[in-house]
Amino acid sequence: MDQQTKEYLTNKGVDKRFFAPINALQLNDSILKSVTYSELAIIMPCGLARYVYNKINPPIALSPEIKTFLTECEIDKKYHVNFERLRLKSVVMVHHVHSKHLIDTGTETWEAEIIVQMIKSKLDRNSQDNNSSQEESMEEEEDDSSQEESMEEEEDDSSQEESMEEEEEEAEEEDAQSSSCSYVRPKKRQKKSSDSRCFEGFEKSKGLRIGTISQEKFTELHQKYDLRRQRHGTDKWKYRYTANNVVKDVQCGLKKLLEIIWELDQAEVVAAMIIHESASAPEIPAAPEIPAAPEIPAAPEIPAS
Repeated sequence: MDQQTKEYLTNKGVDKRFFAPINALQLNDSILKSVTYSELAIIMPCGLARYVYNKINPPIALSPEIKTFLTECEIDKKYHVNFERLRLKSVVMVHHVHSKHLIDTGTETWEAEIIVQMIKSKLDRNSQDNNSSQEESMEEEEDDSSQEESMEEEEDDSSQEESMEEEEEEAEEEDAQSSSCSYVRPKKRQKKSSDSRCFEGFEKSKGLRIGTISQEKFTELHQKYDLRRQRHGTDKWKYRYTANNVVKDVQCGLKKLLEIIWELDQAEVVAAMIIHESASAPEIPAAPEIPAAPEIPAAPEIPAS
């Protein structure tokens, strides 16, 4: 073994007892700097391969962002050292870690495959959340646009009504002036409030976040409980539903509303099943009457001798 390789191993903390087997495999410092655990395990016992690899590849502390991401992936902290030996610089680099990368750092094959799958599941959840947020944003923009159009239509209708009222009043005044009888100006009709908003059905609205409920089930619940909604503030909804002939208003998200409606529906299904089972249960026959025991006649009297 050349002096340069000896100095390299000594600086890395490798015990001198292992210099001989390393030298026998003709491993110099250039090879050792780039060798992986998987490669060492092919040419030497796994225990020695793990020892040498861990010594020449000390872990480097992960950034707080990477640690947080691994924790969110539910990866146990004892596996963080394998990521430390990969010398990752950012969370994005973690996204591209494959099972072979972890196996080369000494992770068992089955463990590496599970860890990579956990990362993939986390990325899929993030993607779904982003898509849901975009859909929600689009729904709010559509609602705001519809609200603005509705307000513009109401303003136009209000302006037309005022114009027609003024024309009618002018015509009535002219008729009154030309007539000999006294004229009493009629009271101006009260203008309709343009701010009045009512609850409306939303069965066919686009971009609704109905969770795991199917579209068919949502349509059924919408009709059964007469679901309605009303704009509340600038970016929220107030909902109304009818259950047992009682109208109830709630201020919550659509998912929470559907949870309430789902529980009501399931309670009704269970109640209906109980009533059906009670009605169809066979009647238990009354116990038969036990006949009374026959009377034993008295013994005949014996005549006196």
